[in-house]
Amino acid sequence: MSDSTRTFENHLPRRVITGRGTSEDLLPICQHHGWRRVFVASDTGVEAAGLTRRVTRPLQDAGLLADTFCAVP
Repeated sequence: MSDSTRTFENHLPRRVITGRGTSEDLLPICQHHGWRRVFVASDTGVEAAGLTRRVTRPLQDAGLLADTFCAVP
């Protein structure tokens, strides 16, 4: 059983951040680094629950290009 309260970051070849509540840090991180594009990988259940939209909407509202891939099994 995994512990969803832990976070994980991987910077090779792209930065990957996981963990409870980390989506709230995404916009400030992008703004700090000057990043303009965000790619969110998820699954169809999370997408159907509207959670991917909760992540991408604030990014898009701030002028970033944010898209999702939700075919992760």
